[in-house]
Amino acid sequence: SLTSKLTSVFLLLALINLNADYPVKLARLHTSDHYLYTSVFSRKAFVENYGSFNLIIRDLSKTLAPDFSYKDNVDFLDNHFESLEDTHEENAMSGLFKDKNLVYIVGESFDELAVSETLTPNLYKLKHEGMDFENHYVPVFPRTTCDGEIMMNTGLIPSIEDGPTCYTYNTNSYESSLANRFSAAGYLTQAFHNNYKEFYTRDLVYDGFGYDAFHGQHELDLNEADKRYDSVFFENAKDHIIKEDERFMSFILTLSGHSPYSDINLAGRKHYPEVDAYYGDDLDRELKYYIATQMELDRMVGLLFEDLEAKNVLDETVVVLTTDHYPYTLDQTLYEDHKDIDEEYQKSKAPLYIYSETHTGMKVENLTTSLDLLPTLLNLFDVESDYRYYIGRDMFDGGTSQVYYKDYSVYTGDTRYFLSDSVEDGLIPSYEKALLDYELSKRILRTDYLKID
Repeated sequence: SLTSKLTSVFLLLALINLNADYPVKLARLHTSDHYLYTSVFSRKAFVENYGSFNLIIRDLSKTLAPDFSYKDNVDFLDNHFESLEDTHEENAMSGLFKDKNLVYIVGESFDELAVSETLTPNLYKLKHEGMDFENHYVPVFPRTTCDGEIMMNTGLIPSIEDGPTCYTYNTNSYESSLANRFSAAGYLTQAFHNNYKEFYTRDLVYDGFGYDAFHGQHELDLNEADKRYDSVFFENAKDHIIKEDERFMSFILTLSGHSPYSDINLAGRKHYPEVDAYYGDDLDRELKYYIATQMELDRMVGLLFEDLEAKNVLDETVVVLTTDHYPYTLDQTLYEDHKDIDEEYQKSKAPLYIYSETHTGMKVENLTTSLDLLPTLLNLFDVESDYRYYIGRDMFDGGTSQVYYKDYSVYTGDTRYFLSDSVEDGLIPSYEKALLDYELSKRILRTDYLKID
C-alpha cells in the first residue's frame, strides 16, 4: 500500500541520516551515503543505491522543506575569505596587453581536429602565431555551453547538485566577473550570440555578469537561416563588436559549429564540397561535415581581422579563441578513434589561443583549464581584481592547475581520481584543495555571495 511505501521511505531517510556512513570531516564528505542522499549529486548513483521511487520522494521533500542553510553558508564563506590574502603577484606576463581591446570568441563545439592550414587558415594563424595552450582543458558540466559560460565569466565551478546554473541561479550577480572587472577598468563590455538571447535565460545571466549590452539574434536582425552562418552573424554585429573610439571587450558565442553534422546543417552543407575534395575517402562523412561547420568559424575570424584592420585597431586588439565543450554530439566512436582517446575525461582537452599582432607566438605546455582563463586575462590586461574569489589561477603565476569534472573527479595532469574514493589524508596533495573548491563554488552560488551591491 501507499502508506507502507511511505513508511519505508521515511525509515530509510532516518537510517541514512542517523546510522549511515556520515562524514566526520569535509575530507570524507563525498564518500558518505548521507552526502549522496542529501545532495543527489549523481541521480544515477542515487537510483542504484536507493531506487527510483525514493528519488521521486527525495525530490518532493527537497521542494517542500524550508532551507535554513543561508547563514551557515555566508559564515563559512566569510571565515574562509577573511583568512586569506590576495597573494597574486606580478609576473613576466603581467600587463602584457594593458589598455588593449579584447575580442573573446567561444567557438561552438570547436575542436582542433578542424584546424588546417588549407581549410581553416585563420584558425591555423591563431594557433601558430599566437599563444597556443597545448594542455588546456574545458570540462563539461550538466548544462554544457551555459556552464562553460559560467566558468569563463565567473571563474567558479557551475552548479552540480542544484540544477543548471543558468536557470537555478540566473538572477545572481558577480562583482568579480569578467565584464564587471573590465567595466571597472573603463572598457565597454558587450556580449554577442547568433541565437536569441532568452535561450538558456542568457538575457538574465549576462545581466548578472555585468555586460553593458547583450546582442542576440533579434537585436542583430538575423533570420532563422542567416543565424546559422557565423560569417553573416559577424557582418551584422561587427560595428557593435569593434569600436574605433573607445576601449572594448566583446564576448562572442558562435553557433555554426552546432550539430547535426550532416546536410541538414546549413553551414556544413555550404562548405562540405570543399572539405570532401580535400579529404576524399580518408575521413568519415560525419567528421567532414563537422569540419565544414567549423569553416564558418574560420570565415568569421577572417572577417574579424579584416574589420580590425579597416578600423585601424588591429595592433590594439587581442583575440582569444576557445571552445564551450568538445563535440559530444559527434559519433563518439569516430571521435575517439580519430583523436586516439582512451578515457572519457581526455575528451575535455581543448584548444585555447590568445593572439596579438604585437606578440610573437609561444607554446604553453603546463596544464590549464577554463577556470584559469579569467584570472589570466586580468593579469595580462592589468585589470584590477581580488584573485581570492576565483577557483582558477593566473596561468603564468608559476603554480599548478587541476581539472574539475561534474562527477566529482579531478585530473591533476598526472593522475585522475574521484572525491568519493577512499583516499588517505595527504596521499594526493590536491585532494583537500579540490574538496574546498567544489564547496566554495556551491556556497557562493547558493548565497549570491559575490553579488553587486
